[in-house]
Amino acid sequence: MSRRLIAFDIDGTVFYKGLPPSERLMRAFEERHKAGDIISVSTGRCRSIIPAPIRAQGFIDYMILSNGARTIDARTGETVSFTPLPHGEAARAFSLVTGRPSGCIYYESGIVMDRGGSIFIAYPKGATREEMAMIDEIRRETRLVFNAKKHLLKCGSPIEKISLFFRDKEKSKESCELLRENTALTVAFTYGEMELTANDVSKGRALVELSKKLDIKKEDVISFGDSGNDLSMKESSGCFVAMGNAEPFVKEAADIVAAPVWEDGVAGVLETL
Repeated sequence: MSRRLIAFDIDGTVFYKGLPPSERLMRAFEERHKAGDIISVSTGRCRSIIPAPIRAQGFIDYMILSNGARTIDARTGETVSFTPLPHGEAARAFSLVTGRPSGCIYYESGIVMDRGGSIFIAYPKGATREEMAMIDEIRRETRLVFNAKKHLLKCGSPIEKISLFFRDKEKSKESCELLRENTALTVAFTYGEMELTANDVSKGRALVELSKKLDIKKEDVISFGDSGNDLSMKESSGCFVAMGNAEPFVKEAADIVAAPVWEDGVAGVLETL
């Protein structure tokens, strides 16, 4: 049997409300790894905010980060591929959007966020101890600035991704249309968050490149996700699995709909392989 490439999103797919992945899920991944399959994270997070319970797993071979902008070897930390978001295009995106969204810039070393965006890393009402710990971990890697756009114009560090948080849904839709019509950026939505990467950058594109590097055929690629930024993996996989808690349009596009993340949906599929 051919070895497989198994790619999985983190938030909403194996991580739920800050709770670490279950023993059952970790065991399922371990068994697939022992069988010779290659395991890769595929997330919108940058390297510095990958949850500790995920980073600690020895079965993870690769990490697709910032919606596909960067792929790294999980063991060595070396970059396998990287497509930065041009600073000029990033600044132009900030100029085009309406509704004064809060901006968040992802670099390899961490995150820079508008001070107005700090509410998005505040503890939600009724947060569990695990959720607070996860938010604390993100806070430690986040630098607050007065104006994210001005920061990126001054900072020369390569940009992986920009996230924009809108309080007004209509403004987010309007901005999305403006960006798609007037820039070459890739625009994805994840539960009200608009994510911008360089042209033709996506989790799916990164998965294609990783598959080629590993000489693994598309039909031997399995991917798991729950939101809009995961959909690009469908065209790069022989089987795209949506979580039971996924957004409706993601479930409609999926080859398989697994049980929700809190019922170990990923493990349920892996155990049938």
